[in-house]
Amino acid sequence: MELEDYPTPYSSSRYFVPKFLAMAPTMWSAVAREGKVLRHRILKERAFDLILSDNRLNIRSPDIPSFIISHQLRFMTPPSLKALTFITEYFNHFYFQHFTRIIVPDFADPEKNLSGELSHKMRWLKPEKIYYAGVLSSTARMDVPQDIDVFFSISGPEPQRTQLEQIVMEHVKDSTPGGSSSPSASPSRRASRR
Repeated sequence: MELEDYPTPYSSSRYFVPKFLAMAPTMWSAVAREGKVLRHRILKERAFDLILSDNRLNIRSPDIPSFIISHQLRFMTPPSLKALTFITEYFNHFYFQHFTRIIVPDFADPEKNLSGELSHKMRWLKPEKIYYAGVLSSTARMDVPQDIDVFFSISGPEPQRTQLEQIVMEHVKDSTPGGSSSPSASPSRRASRR
């Protein structure tokens, strides 16, 4: 089932936090709306044995085992507001607590993982509620004529996706002989919807 994307509360300016907070009512409205669509339309039309939500906070039912896939168990705040991160974790806990389990596409090791503090060392969520599934990827190894040492796949909401791409490309440029990135190191320009 395809649902409309959540509104993107991110900003590339120094006004990140005010924009994020200003978008909160819009986000809550979108989350409430998707729950109504599920309960009032979809579950009345069809019967399901299980619900698997791809990071949709209100696609669940108390009567059906409901699982959510998410690596973002908390929102990370800017370093100057790090103390407020526990509030963002509680926000997600408020929604995640209604799911049977949370499936995190990452490694369980709190020190050796990909998502870092986004999905490890939680204060509110009980460890038994979280299942670390390892890395999930549809990328397959291919035989190609070039020798490719490193592959980067970058996705996410704009403008953060482009900012991360620029940081990665600067590091790639700095680490290659002669200080220039090769064409094979150039990332795809396809922006993700998430």
